[in-house]
Amino acid sequence: MEDLVSVIIPAYNHEKYISDCINSVINQTYKNLEIFIGDDCSTDNTPKEIKKIKDKRIKYFFSKKNRGVVETINDLLKKCHGKYIAIIGSDDVWYPKKIKEQVKILKENPKLGAVFTEVDIIDENGVLYQGNENFDSNIFRAQNVSKAERLKMFYMHGNHLCHPSSMITKEVLDNIGFYNKAYRQMHDYEYWIRVVDRYDIYIINKKLMAYRRDRAGTKSVSASTDINQRRTFHELFQLNSKMMIDMNDKDFIKGFKEDFINQNAKTHDELLCEKYFFLLKMTYGSHNNLYAYSLIFNHPDSDRIFDVLEKKYNYTVSDFYKNTGEKNTLYPDEIEYREYVNLVERQNEEIAQLSSELENMKNSKSWKITEPLRNIRRFIK
Repeated sequence: MEDLVSVIIPAYNHEKYISDCINSVINQTYKNLEIFIGDDCSTDNTPKEIKKIKDKRIKYFFSKKNRGVVETINDLLKKCHGKYIAIIGSDDVWYPKKIKEQVKILKENPKLGAVFTEVDIIDENGVLYQGNENFDSNIFRAQNVSKAERLKMFYMHGNHLCHPSSMITKEVLDNIGFYNKAYRQMHDYEYWIRVVDRYDIYIINKKLMAYRRDRAGTKSVSASTDINQRRTFHELFQLNSKMMIDMNDKDFIKGFKEDFINQNAKTHDELLCEKYFFLLKMTYGSHNNLYAYSLIFNHPDSDRIFDVLEKKYNYTVSDFYKNTGEKNTLYPDEIEYREYVNLVERQNEEIAQLSSELENMKNSKSWKITEPLRNIRRFIK
């Protein structure tokens, strides 16, 4: 008898794609499924399209208000009874053997907490992106590495695990819990960090699904708007700083030793100093400096840390003050942007003032009296 697999489909405004998505699930070669579809108060015909598909394994739920993808996912997870749980976006498509191959890996390797796959990237018309035509094509080509190496990959390159390619065990859900709804943009990344910290994961090096990205580069929550970019920055800061602070010494040494200033660093305080210098020298966005400074600012005994910094690294508190004062660590280029906006506003005010003065001059008696002379001058030229 096949183990039960729970499939959840959070749906929102995907009337064009939802049928293909659901059909790709019910047509899996692995048949023992329970399928939960949650529509997050779509404003298009998504609910109507969902109801068209008849399969006794499907249960659907329609929210009366839009609550966001994270709450929809969590509600669906609470309904799951399967030994394994898989999620798919309502605009994505699974290939027929996706679930079967993942279940096989999990059954053969009971210590695994999650299995992912490689993915094809398709556009809004289902056309495959070619080569490096789409940025995500490279992101989701991850290898199987150790926990320490995975954490470093997370830090250096961000999330490289494709959410709708995932399958987790029910044990993971019971022990890790639900998605953190504070993270709107990076809820899956936050969850994978928690999973990797406690469980081994595996990536099947086969493309077992199609992940949709339209040619405009949007995908619902992750669409590249100014608001989403700012929110992503704040979420990424919290995730990466917490990941680095919480990383145990053993994993930090295994994953980051090649970047150490002092290759003999081994005490907890010395390793914290190595974390500080690693973050300080990173060029992956100015927010890395914020990660570094937070290690010192938030340490309960900064005197002790500064003592280690000075004795082992010849780095004084004055150097720290210099670093915190010389580089912009706000949202990337925010200070420069505000200065630019202020400059433009001042220039616009000056232009408006000059325009007003010019208008007053044109309406003056002297301007009108001298107008014939100006006309003669133009004629002479």
